[in-house]
Amino acid sequence: MARPPGVPTGPVVPLPPGLRVASIAARLGAWVVDSLILGVVFVIVVLAAAAAGAIGVNAEAERQLELAPATLPTVAPYVANLPSLAAFAVFFVLVSVGFATVLVARFRGLPGQLMFSLQVGDAETGRNLGLRRAAVRAVVSVGIPSAGAAGFLFSIVALESSVPWSEVVNPQPGGAAEIWLASWAAPILVAMLALFVWPVVLLISTAASRTHRGLHDVAGRSQVVGRVRATFGYGHPVEQMPGYPYGAWPAGVLPPPGAAPGFDHSAAAATGGLDAPSTPAGPGSSPPTEAAPAPDGPPALERAPLWTGSRGADDTPVRLRGATIGRRTGAYLVDTVVVYMVFALIQTILLMTVLKSAAPADSTQVAFDERTSILIGLLGGVLQVVYFVPGWAIWRGTVAQRLMHLDVGDASTGKKLGWMDAFLRWAVMQGPIALIAIVPQVARAPMVFVATAWVFYLHYSTQTNRNWQGLHDRFVNSRVAQEV
Repeated sequence: MARPPGVPTGPVVPLPPGLRVASIAARLGAWVVDSLILGVVFVIVVLAAAAAGAIGVNAEAERQLELAPATLPTVAPYVANLPSLAAFAVFFVLVSVGFATVLVARFRGLPGQLMFSLQVGDAETGRNLGLRRAAVRAVVSVGIPSAGAAGFLFSIVALESSVPWSEVVNPQPGGAAEIWLASWAAPILVAMLALFVWPVVLLISTAASRTHRGLHDVAGRSQVVGRVRATFGYGHPVEQMPGYPYGAWPAGVLPPPGAAPGFDHSAAAATGGLDAPSTPAGPGSSPPTEAAPAPDGPPALERAPLWTGSRGADDTPVRLRGATIGRRTGAYLVDTVVVYMVFALIQTILLMTVLKSAAPADSTQVAFDERTSILIGLLGGVLQVVYFVPGWAIWRGTVAQRLMHLDVGDASTGKKLGWMDAFLRWAVMQGPIALIAIVPQVARAPMVFVATAWVFYLHYSTQTNRNWQGLHDRFVNSRVAQEV
């Protein structure tokens, strides 16, 4: 029987109330966060390899540079113990796959997925994946790109430890660099395909599937789900919904009268501005007068405050739940990376053009003194203002916040923040961080300490506030809610 037009598609097994198939945007944002974490692990492994002597600077190349800074050395720039480096590369791949396997099997997702409130479970039962299937999924999703990154690094180090620097920078036809690349072309191509092309293949296969199950999900027989805004109506007990992660009724679902002892229906209907259910109570059932909390405490979504929001051109009022701390932190990390990448690009362009021209004609050095550093720091602060303030005042969120369906607005009315409120929110939240690049060099280290402590304090003030409003939110009476 054909599916009627307009009816949404979904997995074969119905999902529990409060869950839905994860969106591509949420999965992409989680992938960015997880890739950054694995990138940090990659850097740590490379530093460990350098400390162990697997990678090192060629002393002769360093000596030639000191004698003639404007002349390229005639020897290879690096020395390497390639078997030892290969062992570190294999170690990185094993750590990446093991990291993804354990977290998916035990905690139902990687850190980025948990920040985005995503869960990875069995596509048929919803339960946690076993270690074997989690490992298969990890190899396909994480292992192949990690192997590509390790292989690409190994190839680059092998090149720069075998071919003179002058040949690496200015390869000549028939020279040492061309001969080396001809013999290593196939491995380098495979590594680049695994690192850069394979994630795109996974993304396309995920987006093309009606249940958003990519090749890694098919291999592991898994399904990635996310939370939806809670609905207030009758549901089913947990034991009838395999794989539901909490030992309580789903968030926002009202159990039938008499099915959950200690549940106060009248109190539930009165809290949060929600309407009472229209389904009548069963015969002979009478709700108890006192409400008893769940033995293990409610999940984070049930503790989330309810905020007034507005939707559409006429600002139709709606009810939105407060965004979880993990989701807000994930969005902030993505925003920080975006701002830093744009700033690094602008700084590089200035160093190669304007500042380069200011240097003496016979010098290869860039004129980059403390005064120039402060001016570029001011440019970075302006870039932050341009990124954050219009995002809150016009689009109700930054790029990462909108990608993660977060809504920043006035806590009282639910409308957009005014320009001055958006600027003050930025000043309280990002001001100390922006000052790092502006203060003189002698005060930079203390300022880094102060800014880091400030970030942790804002996180603490948000996490401990009953309305999930940090100091920066309370200062301008703003709130961050989660749209669905």
